[in-house]
Amino acid sequence: MKKKIASLLGILLVALPLIASAQIGPFIEAPTHETISVAGGTTPVYITNSTGTTIGAATGTASITSQPDTPRALTVVFTDANTSVLTLTVSVIGKDQWGKTRTQNFAFNDSVAGNSHTCVGKIPFAKVTSVTWFGGSGTYTGGSADKIVVQSNNRFGFVPRPFIAADVVKVTRAQAFAAPADIGTAYTLDLIENTILPTTVADTDQFDVWVAPSAVVYPAQRSPIIGAVRNTD
Repeated sequence: MKKKIASLLGILLVALPLIASAQIGPFIEAPTHETISVAGGTTPVYITNSTGTTIGAATGTASITSQPDTPRALTVVFTDANTSVLTLTVSVIGKDQWGKTRTQNFAFNDSVAGNSHTCVGKIPFAKVTSVTWFGGSGTYTGGSADKIVVQSNNRFGFVPRPFIAADVVKVTRAQAFAAPADIGTAYTLDLIENTILPTTVADTDQFDVWVAPSAVVYPAQRSPIIGAVRNTD
């Protein structure tokens, strides 16, 4: 009998610390925020040469001349001066705001009238590692006639992950290093790519995105996290 009691006590002595250290029951994740400092708002950040990279063949690689100032989506402008190119796909590869490798393809075709075509991306890039083009058909004149420019747009990626739109409780904007002001709902939120597109953006703006998850999260439901925020990718 004494041996059985001693054995049970031994089991309890091992189990109690484990039970005490376990996360039991629900908890609410702490509010967090991220500051987005914008170098180019009115003026885009040019990832490739601002005057254009010549498209002289069906495939090729563009030189990267600069990196995004903050994680943000990109826009590709394709100029076909003599409307001789029928199709072309520009592929951008890089890292998003979480350091994950992402690829976005920008497809152009001659179904759109005119000689200058713009394709606006939604994937935010913190770093661009390559810009290539492929799938081209038609006639390439080279020189300054056919060219592409990869530049930033004002869809900004941020790290804290809201689960619903209401989890973004506040967005502030500081213009030219002035005091921040709440912009209310003057922005578009993309919950898939985790980006925010403010209605108005100028050079040297600073935005703060405040995220406070509203749902109670159980430990068993938690996804892998980066820092203090959930990463569901």
